[in-house]
Amino acid sequence: MRGLRSDRGHVRGGLYGSQATFTHGGQEVATCSAAIANGVARCRFESVPAGRFAIGMMHDEDDDTVFDQGFMGIPEEGYGFSRDARGTLGAPSFDSAAFDYDGRSARSLSITMRYGI
Repeated sequence: MRGLRSDRGHVRGGLYGSQATFTHGGQEVATCSAAIANGVARCRFESVPAGRFAIGMMHDEDDDTVFDQGFMGIPEEGYGFSRDARGTLGAPSFDSAAFDYDGRSARSLSITMRYGI
């Protein structure tokens, strides 16, 4: 993840396997958490099977494991999605963030964090 506004807290991410589960905590295929150094964090998902997935990330600056939102749901912490997908007044669709993974090859994705709307 790039574009982090501070080194406070951790970056937390979820790997999701369907629209029905996308961005719903506790329904991830895999999760990750990474410390931040110089505005960059590297998060790794382990033991991922082949399939179609989408990633949602958050910059948990206060380390409370909750994605903080203010008035009218405006994000107070950073967030990002695979394929640089963007939603309109909420998370993007699973399909706009989804990618295929063969279950064998190491795969590296860069996700840019955004703050606010």
